[in-house]
Amino acid sequence: MKKAFVFVIVYFFVMQFCYCQISKGFWQEKTSNVSDAYLGGYYFTDSTFEYTINGYDGLNPINALGGKYTIKNNVIYFTVEYIKKTIGGTLCRSMTATLNDTWSIEGGKITTTKLKPAVKATAKIELFKDYIIIDKQKFYKIDTN
Repeated sequence: MKKAFVFVIVYFFVMQFCYCQISKGFWQEKTSNVSDAYLGGYYFTDSTFEYTINGYDGLNPINALGGKYTIKNNVIYFTVEYIKKTIGGTLCRSMTATLNDTWSIEGGKITTTKLKPAVKATAKIELFKDYIIIDKQKFYKIDTN
């Protein structure tokens, strides 16, 4: 009886403070189909993430943002520690950038800027085998690299 009681207490404690993890890999928004470029999405490891913007958006100087995450009770806690931006480049018409009527900035240099202080944010999350939902937006598992 004592062992069962201890087991129940330990189980309850562990479940209260359980941090779930997302399967490693890239999770693309809206569809599991990949064409010339990825849509926006998250690359997750055990405790870090990087969100990359839609590959068809050639005018946005921000390419990605990333940092650490944890999940507890269907809430994901993001700590954004850096932003990747394109500096410089040339404005042109592009065959791959289609989000902005094919206008694109090409040939710039990508730089990483650390955020001080880091930006903290939360979102509701639901985990499924082949997709996740973050604030009502579906993201589909694309790869595991």
